[in-house]
Amino acid sequence: MPKHIKTLTDTEVKNLKPKEKDYKLSDGNNLFIVVRKSGSKYFRFDFTFNNKRQSMSLGSYPEVTLKDAREKRNKAKENLKNGINPIETKNSNFKLETTFKYISDKWLELQKNGWSISNYNKIKSNLENNAYPFIGNKNIQDITRRDILLLAERMEKRDAIEYANRLLNNIQRIYKYAVTNEYTEHNIISDIDKKNSLKQRQSKNVPALTKDSEVQQLILDIDSYGINFKADISTIYALKLSPYLALRPYNLRKLEWSEINFEKEYIEISADKMKMNWNDPKLVDTFLIS
Repeated sequence: MPKHIKTLTDTEVKNLKPKEKDYKLSDGNNLFIVVRKSGSKYFRFDFTFNNKRQSMSLGSYPEVTLKDAREKRNKAKENLKNGINPIETKNSNFKLETTFKYISDKWLELQKNGWSISNYNKIKSNLENNAYPFIGNKNIQDITRRDILLLAERMEKRDAIEYANRLLNNIQRIYKYAVTNEYTEHNIISDIDKKNSLKQRQSKNVPALTKDSEVQQLILDIDSYGINFKADISTIYALKLSPYLALRPYNLRKLEWSEINFEKEYIEISADKMKMNWNDPKLVDTFLIS
């Protein structure tokens, strides 16, 4: 019977302490964690190529996790099966960092500071639920236009048409990032005719609230929005202001302090900002805020 080697755990790797000399522990399948006497740790993969024993570093811990090291080890073994020395990265496909998920996560990380938390979570969740399970582990260079369209078609079958459009828009932005950083040479999303390939969201009229009880319930729902939903604080305040100001969402979001007259209690917004086609550019809309 083959000897069973106990695999390591994340806790064990984290708690490994340095000794007087460098030492290593096996995770099985020729993967080792090496602990230097300085205290630094790195993962090592030992293998045989052309009848010669060789070793390669898979990266330092904790930058490279145990899970990452195992994935890299498995990828290196695939290269060996194809007669490729995984150390010679220029001549091999040993590049886990070219998967769609890896590139998308790097793109998301760059956007994190510029987005609201709620927007970041929505986009990340859309990718995690509707893209990663199908193309996340694919090399971005191997993804086809048909792969992308299938993502949208699956969502359309659930009637998630708006989210399908948002997903494709963000995948297009991910591909722009990938092309810019030379992960791939071409943005395949630019070749997709989204207008004729995807279902269009059907707009439907929502009846106006005409009863006092309906308006009262709307105000109560708005007041409890921040309790019932995880929303950005700016969204909550915007909703609470909207019934009193009767502004378009854009004008409410882009409202400037200079447009609010606290002394006389009114808001003054220029006509061009209000999307009005009046001839006088100085014409303003005024809303009382008292």
